Amino acid sequence: MLLGLDLTPRQAVRVLEQALRNRAELEIEPRNATDDQLLCGRLTGRQGDLLRVELPERDPALPLSALVGAFCEIRVALSGDLYMFSTCVVDVSDATVPQRLLLAVPQTLQVANRRRFERRTPRSLAPAYLSGGPIDVPQAGPILSISPTGLACRVVQPQLDDVLLIGDVIRVSFRMPDQVEPFELPATVCNKSLARDKSYLDLGLEFNPELADPTAQQALERLRMVLSNPTTDTTTDGEP
Repeated sequence: MLLGLDLTPRQAVRVLEQALRNRAELEIEPRNATDDQLLCGRLTGRQGDLLRVELPERDPALPLSALVGAFCEIRVALSGDLYMFSTCVVDVSDATVPQRLLLAVPQTLQVANRRRFERRTPRSLAPAYLSGGPIDVPQAGPILSISPTGLACRVVQPQLDDVLLIGDVIRVSFRMPDQVEPFELPATVCNKSLARDKSYLDLGLEFNPELADPTAQQALERLRMVLSNPTTDTTTDGEP
């Protein structure tokens, strides 16, 4: 399942900053290419309103100069999510090794959350406790579904819709049936849905192992073992 969500300007800035820090790999699809050719590049810097991209490997069949002014569709994977944006090529550098592109900084980004694992639903609706990040007062709500990569939960504080934004990092803690030790993990908000009557807010959270300390890493491994055990007191919910 692919869920596309528009990011706010603040979220888009944060995603671009993360991509720059990680020297993220970009998949570039020029709209003027006639053979569905994709370019693979690495984001190496920012110069004002321009993004610098290196092309370590490219097919010489498409002259780099032909890309100047071309609009492109860009895809980049970060922390398990696929981000997409449209931009144009402002300038190219054929003489450098590797060759380079200068792309205009995009105005908007989209996130396409790929749900890759079967989720399970606890037979008894265990609460998840949310804290950290922009949450001033810890909140609790029942777990709707859970997988090795994240969970969905429901909170009855609809005002969180204005507080939590897609891409925010928080901490989530919960217990699983027949497990004595709780699980406490860093998680990223990947989707949210406010009820029509604004009586509750459903949140989709993705566990963020990159931010996990050793204790959280152990908890994540333990959760995977619990969910892989067919005797765990959950029901299969299919793909979320």
